[in-house]
Amino acid sequence: MNNSLQKMLLKKILYTSNKKKLRNQFILISLIVMLLVLSQIFVDSMSEGIISRYALLGSGNIETSVSADISSYDFVEQADDVFVGNALAYGKENSQICILKGVDDNYFTGIRESVITLEKTDVNSTLDNIYISKTLSDELNINLGEKMVLVSDNGKSNIYPKLCFVKGIYDSGYKELDQYLIFSNKSLISKIYGNNVNKHKEIILKNSISTDNALSIMKDDGISALAWYEVEVSLYQNLLVSTQTLLMVFIAIALLSGFFISSVASDLIGSSHKNIAIEKLLGLHSSKIRQVYFIAIELITILSILTGITLGVLLSYIFPIFLREISTQSIPSLSWYLLSFNIKIPVQKLLLIVFSLLGISVVSVFLALRRTDKIEPFELLYTE
Repeated sequence: MNNSLQKMLLKKILYTSNKKKLRNQFILISLIVMLLVLSQIFVDSMSEGIISRYALLGSGNIETSVSADISSYDFVEQADDVFVGNALAYGKENSQICILKGVDDNYFTGIRESVITLEKTDVNSTLDNIYISKTLSDELNINLGEKMVLVSDNGKSNIYPKLCFVKGIYDSGYKELDQYLIFSNKSLISKIYGNNVNKHKEIILKNSISTDNALSIMKDDGISALAWYEVEVSLYQNLLVSTQTLLMVFIAIALLSGFFISSVASDLIGSSHKNIAIEKLLGLHSSKIRQVYFIAIELITILSILTGITLGVLLSYIFPIFLREISTQSIPSLSWYLLSFNIKIPVQKLLLIVFSLLGISVVSVFLALRRTDKIEPFELLYTE
């Protein structure tokens, strides 16, 4: 008898008098979860994209000495010997302090071709060739095939001016990095710094292994090496703080949404006094009534969460198309953001957000439904 009454009550809650309230709850929670999922995917994917740009152009996934023998490691995608120095670049209008990196001719081949556009001129020059970014080209008003002056301190407090030829202009899509990187051949760095040149090997890893695991293997073999986050400490700390702070914000929003669901439960109870009194009069205990309302509300909550996750993930794969279109519009406020990156689904973080919402909704709804204990059958005597 009680089971039949519970089923009837569940159908009444879901399909009759409370249908509109539950539908609104479904739509609102779905939208909130969708936006949280989309935002978290966007934040993590952009962070990974920034790390990828720094790995490809800045320091590699791992940095070690040029003498290190890494030929036996099958997890190495690409390794380049790099000479590094500092320079002050002079253009027609401005100047910019830059990092001058001496690389081989094949530096911009392989995996870098997938994320970097490089425009080169066929004109040859007797001057040393350099490759500057589109960002730096615009800032200094230096075009492809023109000459540019680099002034360096050669490590002995001597100023070393050098007239160079802009052989190519590259663009990684991330102006924050591009603005201070100039590439040249290694011979130019050697001319400036001589024996004081800073040399190291930049290693790009395959996707099949993490930086920490590769670093551990190399150190076990006696190879001294540094991970990218040990070289780019400020960048790593900024990304870490930013992503963790945003995750906490998203969890806080999820918790507030969970409390909102309890208000829906209270509203349902408030508008169902007569029905609950009738169910009690028919012999259904308060705990059974609470159970039915709890199942109804949490069923809608779970369905809305699943819908929100699905929509958020689907939109995350469409969103980069929208971002690429924005990037072509040259909007100043977005020009320093990375708008081209691969989508990464941060499963653990999404589960943390979702379970935060679901967990607080379970607790808050359970507490809200305790109001059913105060509803008595005799209240029917006071209703028309």
